[in-house]
Amino acid sequence: MLASAGRLRAAAPVLFAGAVLAGLIASASAQTSTPPHVGWAERLVAEVAPADNFYGSHPTIVHWAEGGLRARNRSVCSSFVTHVFERAYGLRDPDIRRWFGHGNPQAIDYEQAIAAQRGFARVARVADLRAGDLIAFSEGPGHHPTGHVMIADGQARPHSATQPDEPGMVQYEIAVIDSSHSGHGSLDTRFADGGHVTGVGRGTLRLYANADGSVAGYTWSTKRISQFYPASARPLVFGRYTGVPANAAPATSDLGSDDASTGEQ
Repeated sequence: MLASAGRLRAAAPVLFAGAVLAGLIASASAQTSTPPHVGWAERLVAEVAPADNFYGSHPTIVHWAEGGLRARNRSVCSSFVTHVFERAYGLRDPDIRRWFGHGNPQAIDYEQAIAAQRGFARVARVADLRAGDLIAFSEGPGHHPTGHVMIADGQARPHSATQPDEPGMVQYEIAVIDSSHSGHGSLDTRFADGGHVTGVGRGTLRLYANADGSVAGYTWSTKRISQFYPASARPLVFGRYTGVPANAAPATSDLGSDDASTGEQ
């Protein structure tokens, strides 16, 4: 009996260490798991048919295939992201208004919320981007569209330098899901019959990093003809969702609309 008790006491530290290790593994797994909003974004891309997929609004329609109804999309970049977050986290109009100060956030609102770390944690380095992070840029108040916002659908990966090649910058590529006027390259899900359909889809964005890893700019795709936009002209921010803020954001004036866009390569 005494020998058994001794063995139990000796085993206790091992069991405790094992429990701690298991907890750390579970915690790490939870931190690296794919966020729910990524699954809902991917599902809409998979479900919506080209005939039911449009870039636009008036009215905005974002429906998944369920209840005997087919998937449908008529959204712009910001309204698509908002609908996905609402569906993934059970958010309602009061939550959106508390978060952004009004009920119809535009791309510039997302860019500003990420910059202020309001509902998001900033991701400083391009190489640290992972699935679920938002990528947003603004073109300033009064501009139509106000900017663009996308959902990362994977990690940023090094991209062998191709044109346009910017001296001193390192190139990356990352899969993104968005609602836009044009797709991101010829492998985009919106690319068909030699051209792009509008609306929700998944494609590849190219990002450029400075020597310290910070974002230096982007091109709409990895095509050689895709125009390079420096971060000084179109400030990019990366944000990882942390939850709707508890305190109300100040009310904002009309910052314009995202329902206007020229096609990009």
